[in-house]
Amino acid sequence: MKLENIKEYMSKNKDSYLEYFERGHYYKKRYEEVLSDVLKLVSFINEKKVKKQERIGIVGTNSYAWVLADLACLIGGWVSVTFHEKNFEMHKEQLINQFDVKLVFMDEKYFDEKADDIYIQLSLIPQIIEKFEPSVIEGAAFTDEDIFTIIFTSGTTGTPKALSIKIEGTSHFITGVCDLFQFNNSDKLFIFLPLSVLTCRTYIYGALLHNFHIALSTMDTFSLAMKKTQPTVMQGVPYLFETIHDTFYNMLRESKFKLFFVNILFGLNNKNLIPKKMMRAAQNKFFKEFHNFWGGKMRLMITGSASISANIIRFYQNTGINLYEAYATNEAGLLTINYPGKCKIGSVGTTFVGREIIISDEGEILIKSDNLAYRYEMESDEFNSRVFRSDGYIATGDMGFFDKEGFLFLRGRIKDIITMSNGEKVMPGAIENKLKESPLIKQVCIYGEKSPFLTAIVTKGNPKVTKEMIENELEKYMSELKEVSKIKQIIFTSEPFSIENKLLNVNMKMDRNKIFEQYKKELAEIYTS
Repeated sequence: MKLENIKEYMSKNKDSYLEYFERGHYYKKRYEEVLSDVLKLVSFINEKKVKKQERIGIVGTNSYAWVLADLACLIGGWVSVTFHEKNFEMHKEQLINQFDVKLVFMDEKYFDEKADDIYIQLSLIPQIIEKFEPSVIEGAAFTDEDIFTIIFTSGTTGTPKALSIKIEGTSHFITGVCDLFQFNNSDKLFIFLPLSVLTCRTYIYGALLHNFHIALSTMDTFSLAMKKTQPTVMQGVPYLFETIHDTFYNMLRESKFKLFFVNILFGLNNKNLIPKKMMRAAQNKFFKEFHNFWGGKMRLMITGSASISANIIRFYQNTGINLYEAYATNEAGLLTINYPGKCKIGSVGTTFVGREIIISDEGEILIKSDNLAYRYEMESDEFNSRVFRSDGYIATGDMGFFDKEGFLFLRGRIKDIITMSNGEKVMPGAIENKLKESPLIKQVCIYGEKSPFLTAIVTKGNPKVTKEMIENELEKYMSELKEVSKIKQIIFTSEPFSIENKLLNVNMKMDRNKIFEQYKKELAEIYTS
């Protein structure tokens, strides 16, 4: 199934539907209704005299109107430019001019006195399209090699960079993932991460093409939407799964008997010593509340974008909800994935169909595929050539290795490598992942560039955690590491890293530079004392 033919498939899918909450109300629309609204919006855009292949911006919180605007671009033949909200707010006029957008669909909060005719309020789209008839479109608006959207990196290393995305690579992702996970028309996909993140939209396209349902939410409506829509499939970031895990475990600790029983149960199940039928009965009895939090029908969840502890994945699988870790990049799309029947916890899976992955002499992961991305917009040829190499490989900037069975294990980002004052190099990501296995540590970021020792900036797993308790944990977890990789000092965070305080980016990855800036006073006291 090709993405450019999405209109044809939506028109045939009579039974599947999109559910969403807006302004406290619940809505449910069948795909043929959604398509009618999309084609009405295409008529509106045509009236605005926007030429085919010209660019249309979209920025705002997840909403039905956001989905309509995106699909109108895809079906009508315009290139969508999907801005991350935090970047757009600071550089609105610059971005609109820089990317030559002819129309911008945006939330009301971005309007000001200078707003002109190219600004369209997303929330007004339902009223706007009432005045239009559905546009009649014959054939596909894009071909395989066409660029259909421009996306932005999360901006961890500075100003977000824009990538031109081809339609063919997106189609390949959809087909491969739907085959591996065997989605069917009884499945319901839950989307809550920002729609400016391409994978969120790609999963939506997959549901529209392969005829399964969609539940659209935001973080604000997450719990309400989860209970009402009862999804079976979702994509989420490690931070979410870690937070829910920590919350549930803190509840378990209130009963020493329950905690003891669960730990014994999980230990036996990890060694395959409990019959499956008996384990399912235990899961239904002891983890019903946990299952209900996820709607009660969740069968699988997919995570990526940042590292996640193997213990977290084991926890979810032991409760009866399968959580699979994958590895993808903005430039090349999905690279490796764990899936039913082929999963190794701790790895990011085996090579995705159609990909060729090698490890360079320096340990960097290099990928060759039907490229998802074409190039970075507004960047020099020199910069692009470092990523999109002349030998056909894409440089990921990640370090890793394959085991004998073909599972890929990540070691961390090249740019995150810490060079100590004695010249030795340390991979902080591997140490942080190990430390996060402790229930006493919710978040950790390691500092030590050009310094004689490492310091851990730690968010406590619960308010009762003391420095002495963390030091004991460090001693336990660090025993197998080289001396240079051992942590000598601890700083407790004043609040968890989050998107709101800008210490996590839009993909909920740590922004190390901002974290170090936030705690520069404490770090200075440690290294100058």
